[in-house]
Amino acid sequence: MPLFRRQAADAVDLERRIEQADDALENNDPRGALRIADGVLKDAGRGSPEAVSAQVVRAEALRAMERFADAEKAAARACEWDPEDGAAWYERALAAYRLGRFEDAAAWLEEAVHLEPEEAHAWNALGRARIWLEEKDAAKDAFKRANALDPAHFVVPLRIAAFEFDRIAGEVWKQIPRQFKDRMENTIVAVEELPDVEDVEEGTDPDLLGLYTGATALGDDFPERILLYQRNHENSCATLGELAEEIRRTILHEVGHHFGMDHDELPY
Repeated sequence: MPLFRRQAADAVDLERRIEQADDALENNDPRGALRIADGVLKDAGRGSPEAVSAQVVRAEALRAMERFADAEKAAARACEWDPEDGAAWYERALAAYRLGRFEDAAAWLEEAVHLEPEEAHAWNALGRARIWLEEKDAAKDAFKRANALDPAHFVVPLRIAAFEFDRIAGEVWKQIPRQFKDRMENTIVAVEELPDVEDVEEGTDPDLLGLYTGATALGDDFPERILLYQRNHENSCATLGELAEEIRRTILHEVGHHFGMDHDELPY
């Protein structure tokens, strides 16, 4: 009887520590969350519910630290221990997505939404993964499910023709203040559907909206380009007005990079 009571108390303590790790993640402290989760794993039984939860927390913390391969391994262990844990499949999929393994990401997100069909974030992530796989109809279905579950955070993306996206970007470029454009005569705005897969595999965010390449106003290198990724802009916009505003924000952001400004120095 005393042993049973001690084990029960330990389980309560482990759950409390897992909650502390979750709080650390919410407070943007992934290192603290990882430290707590590692401690739980040392004290929890292998494959126990507490160990599974700790591995899921580890995966999320490692992903926040951009250690995506390690995050995928942690989530994979959680999936092995409890194949019915939807959060484990979700974290595994997000890590694979950041590694450019879109087929794996889509398959694991399918498992996540099968286990937790009311999870809007998983449906939205599945839509984004399917865009990379050029499964446009299936992607739209997933985006619709996310929007139906959580319309405050997720939209059914507006899709427009490439020439229309180019036209909007051109109109935004014309509106750049003259004092900036006079020093950007060699800068062009180009549009691609998505980032290069090879770049994603090397660390580029697959959801990246834009990229500035070339010299800054302080240098003389050529060429200079503001690159916009059409599908990623569309993924968060339900109307043409929202899309035009998102394009405007990205272009102004990248113009700031041309003048050597950091993210927190941009005047937009």
